[in-house]
Amino acid sequence: HQLVGQVGTEVIARALRLGCRVIELDVYNAAPSANTGPVVRHGDTFTSAVAFADCIAAVRDHAFATSRFPVIITSENHCDEANQTSIASILTTLPAGVHSQCQVGGGV
Repeated sequence: HQLVGQVGTEVIARALRLGCRVIELDVYNAAPSANTGPVVRHGDTFTSAVAFADCIAAVRDHAFATSRFPVIITSENHCDEANQTSIASILTTLPAGVHSQCQVGGGV
């Protein structure tokens, strides 16, 4: 759900297994005490945050489970420079056929 609730990587995995070819991730800095690197959450809502690395691992593991067609990851990037560097490093773990595009958002 986009306003409240638990969020997890199983949602991404399920969507990919059902044939979804575009995944959008809203990426933010984690709370300094979390020590997780960038996190995915749905803006200023009450949904829980999920580590960006875990979301990308879900894409990597399920992208081609039921379809050979490319997967496109779009993201709204609300991260500082250090987390943007982490994002770039994490994205290099994706296989060929998965394409990403980041859009820099406001509120860093």
